[in-house]
Amino acid sequence: MLWLEDETLKKQRSDLSSLPIHMADMGTDNYEQSFSLELMDSERKVITEIDNALQRIEEGTYGICDVGGEPIPKQRLEAIPWTRFCVVCAGLVEKGVVKQEDLFNKYDYASGIDDGDELDNFENGR
Repeated sequence: MLWLEDETLKKQRSDLSSLPIHMADMGTDNYEQSFSLELMDSERKVITEIDNALQRIEEGTYGICDVGGEPIPKQRLEAIPWTRFCVVCAGLVEKGVVKQEDLFNKYDYASGIDDGDELDNFENGR
């Protein structure tokens, strides 16, 4: 019976050997796990944007700003091939003046062109 208890203790110790011993080690492990999850999420978002860009190519709307409806400059498309916005409108989206989720409701996604004054309304807070 003593032999069985000794074997059980050895097994428990070996199972614990992979666990962090110090609180700082636990913090590092948590940080690394969080960082990895954020990186995977970021990569997933880029892949989604690339897929959307390929769809816009098929639809003939690639290179047209989703907010302003104007052509996106070639240099911007070379730098960020999956972009949906010109530089000015990307700034509006980043500042929260234009919300990406609102674009689905306010703009014709099939053509990528707005109805005229919508960008002015966003800029003026209307």
